[in-house]
Amino acid sequence: MQYLGDHSCQDSSTHSGVDICFARIHEIAGVAAKGTPETIYCALIQDFSRSIPLKQLLPYAPSCQCLYTNTVPILVGKLVFTYLHSITRGIVTHLYTALLFTWTDYKTIFFPITAFACATAPVHSIRNLVDGWIWLWAHQLLCNVSNQANGSEDAMNKPWRPLPSGRITQSQIKVLRWVVVLACILLSTLNGADMVLVSLALTAVTTVYDEFGLSGHPFGKNACALGGYMAIELGTTKIMGRELDTVSKSAVVISGLLILTTIHAQDFADVEADAASGRVTFPIYAPRLSRLVTLTTAVAWSLGLSWYWKIGPTFEWMFIAMGTAIGLRYFFYRTRKADQLSYILFNVWLMAAHVLPLNARNGPLAC
Repeated sequence: MQYLGDHSCQDSSTHSGVDICFARIHEIAGVAAKGTPETIYCALIQDFSRSIPLKQLLPYAPSCQCLYTNTVPILVGKLVFTYLHSITRGIVTHLYTALLFTWTDYKTIFFPITAFACATAPVHSIRNLVDGWIWLWAHQLLCNVSNQANGSEDAMNKPWRPLPSGRITQSQIKVLRWVVVLACILLSTLNGADMVLVSLALTAVTTVYDEFGLSGHPFGKNACALGGYMAIELGTTKIMGRELDTVSKSAVVISGLLILTTIHAQDFADVEADAASGRVTFPIYAPRLSRLVTLTTAVAWSLGLSWYWKIGPTFEWMFIAMGTAIGLRYFFYRTRKADQLSYILFNVWLMAAHVLPLNARNGPLAC
């Protein structure tokens, strides 16, 4: 091994280890400028030395006091690894933030609509299934970011969400909201002009819901939920199945009406937080009537959907019993903890309701 130059690093009385190491790096750069093999390494070192703090680079420097010619590739490799590691960590952090935005709606949006689209489309191919998942998740994120842009009610009942937990600021979430809208529109362009219209329709619904106060209106909220669910169901079903036939279209309409008349079931557990933020949901507007309506609609939809999709007696009675039990539970058990469990059970029933159109395809539920 040979030193690059005649300078010695033994005298460190007037220079720190960092100063010595980077003095040697710049000396290597001077040699490299004359055409030696270290050119590319030196260029990288100089680039990383500008972008990474010295205190992060020092642990990766060679243990000896001087930089030898054959240590340069090792140093550069470690610097590249550190740089890529920081990028990867940033990506993971952003993905985790996106997961927190969407976490509570996997049971209400992602899984029920996936079940609905798979049963209704039906799925054309594995690629269509994956494309549908990506499109669905992106548009769920669109709704979640828009809905959480205020965050006042989340500070009380969901403090782990990105805004109240401090993972993102108010100004950042406002920018992110429209970045996600643009990303969803660009994603929809890959699937045709009609899908772009679906994305624009969903954007309009979320804007009306969050910017014009309908999120705090006892009936306006349900109407926006109708539009939002129908838009996402149409888009996901079309991507997974490529075309919308009579069964698909009728299933989307029926699902929209189902959501319109039952979506208030999600508000019972959040009454305190909604009231504190000034929102007037159906359970706040009419506490007793809203529970009676939940019981009535759960039983009525269980009977009606069983008849419309012509499912067999075994599945019919199972589905009706499930809907009736959930409706009765909402009516008689009224604590916040009970409402949280009731809502989980409600989503199981909702997913079952979304699978029923499968019977119109090949009759698997006819027994």
